[in-house]
Amino acid sequence: MVELITSSKAQCLEQLVTLKIGGCEMMREVIASDGDEATYQEIIFEELKCLELKGLQNLKSFCSGNYTLKFPSLDDITVIDCPAIENFCNGALSTPKLQEVQTGRDVRKCTWDLNSTIEQLNKDGTEY
Repeated sequence: MVELITSSKAQCLEQLVTLKIGGCEMMREVIASDGDEATYQEIIFEELKCLELKGLQNLKSFCSGNYTLKFPSLDDITVIDCPAIENFCNGALSTPKLQEVQTGRDVRKCTWDLNSTIEQLNKDGTEY
């Protein structure tokens, strides 16, 4: 499985509370563009509180499309053993409650935003 869901299907997951994805070595992104970015410009995970990405060796990003992702309730994110991750998403990102990222041995404060924190982990060479 290279991606989990298309952007149009992700629109229907507003009631999702927990999302844990792990052990899928082929996955490159969680939300794939379905080619109609003009229609699905904003994806809101209204109730998502916990997101765990674990053991995803080829994951490059959560969403590589140019979408606005909003996670108004997200306060717990774990990124472990995802060495290829470059950023969380390419579009705008809103995670107002998120204060830290669990990276296995480390807990990183989200000093800027989630994208910047992931990029900084790459620069630091942090194992996660």
